[in-house]
Amino acid sequence: MKRFGFVIITLIIAALPLNAQTAKVSLRAKTEVTSAQPVTVGDIAAVDAPQNVAKKIMDTVICTGPTPGNQRIVDAEYVKLKLKSLNLGCTVQFIGSNSATIVGKCLRITPKQLEEAALEYIASQAHPNEIEYETAIQRSPREIVLTDGQNIEICVKSTDRGIRPGTNTISLEVLSDDKVVATTNLAVQIKAVANVLVSAGVIAQGQEINEQNTKWEKRDLANIANPISMGQENREWVAKRSIRSGAILTTSDVDLPAAIKAGDAIALIVKCGGVIIRTNAQAKQSGRIGDSIRVRSGASREDVRARIVNATTAEIIK
Repeated sequence: MKRFGFVIITLIIAALPLNAQTAKVSLRAKTEVTSAQPVTVGDIAAVDAPQNVAKKIMDTVICTGPTPGNQRIVDAEYVKLKLKSLNLGCTVQFIGSNSATIVGKCLRITPKQLEEAALEYIASQAHPNEIEYETAIQRSPREIVLTDGQNIEICVKSTDRGIRPGTNTISLEVLSDDKVVATTNLAVQIKAVANVLVSAGVIAQGQEINEQNTKWEKRDLANIANPISMGQENREWVAKRSIRSGAILTTSDVDLPAAIKAGDAIALIVKCGGVIIRTNAQAKQSGRIGDSIRVRSGASREDVRARIVNATTAEIIK
């Protein structure tokens, strides 16, 4: 009797692996998957089971991959329901995490990458070395999320305005295979500092610009168009208009003095073939070299148009 009982127990133990197989499924806490593609249990979990059972479990589709950068949470109970329909003939045991976070694979372009592209562009557009530039990001762009696997290039959208002191809006384009796949922009404060010509006192209209009424100072050039920097000065300049004390002088504030002034006695010439005829005349208007002015001929007492050649001569315009 004892021997018979021992045989029964042995047979039961031998039969257990065939009728009481257990598959262990361990969900990963987080997994990146390809967007818009089927996601299987094998993508999001480790499976410990006999080979034929493990393959069935791992090939079971759970969902579709979320869009790039987005995520979806799948809990263990949902996966259990999916596996119940397979008739695996074994017990499925879930261990580890109670859920799996599925994230769509993506290519992320960070705000820092976008800012660096904008700052590189600003540096490439910098003016001569005598101007010092300081930049500060005022408004940073948002992160750009694209489908993974693209070769991308960040470019600045070209404009006719270029960069200038003050607030600049820089437009960026993200290219993939020469096609624009994303756009964004950011605001950059640009401070330009340079040694510029400044009035030392009030300068009257027509007054000579000289070392006594001007000085060199390092100034912020925000909202200043065409300031006169070192190397640009011309000591023959006169003030085109009244200039207040402490103002940055610009090219629109100054002019070259008149070579001939109204009332000056000048020589009036006319060229006829290889012959030059010269007569005396009086300037009726002021002008610089190259300007066309009205003059009165001493011979005919008539007014004619003549181009200023130098400080004493004008040539009749035919």
